[in-house]
Amino acid sequence: MESPLPTPGIFRHLLVAVDGSDNAIRAARTAGRLAQSFGSRLTLLSVYRHISYTNRRYTQIRVGPFDTASPVELSLRAIAEESLADTAALLDDYRLGRVEQLVRRGSAAATILKCARDLHVDTIILGCRGLGEIEGLLLGSVSHKVNALAHCTCITVR
Repeated sequence: MESPLPTPGIFRHLLVAVDGSDNAIRAARTAGRLAQSFGSRLTLLSVYRHISYTNRRYTQIRVGPFDTASPVELSLRAIAEESLADTAALLDDYRLGRVEQLVRRGSAAATILKCARDLHVDTIILGCRGLGEIEGLLLGSVSHKVNALAHCTCITVR
């Protein structure tokens, strides 16, 4: 069976937000199937964030170079990188070729939206609930924020 022709402006470049959660893994698999069917470019993004109210060095407002980062920040970045590597390995079965992997620091929703704009993606794919469930219960989930504010198509996977 031939692949359907892609709609102009959709499924050419997919951005998948991953955090190691089951929903993010399902989102990545959905993106893998779409990328395979439509010949899409695929970018995986993992966002980490650390805020300390006791030490300015650990807050989001760190100006210095990354080599002066705290051990806590280095650990959070390593966890994000591991999540990316694990997710990329799951996508090997789809034989997609190159899958770009990005790690960014910041607020999850804002960072996903910024990367989507900067990379000119036409579709964002993410799980309906990630690992930050407590914050989501209090402030609204990342998927809701991204869906409400994105410039492009969003697919939320359950």
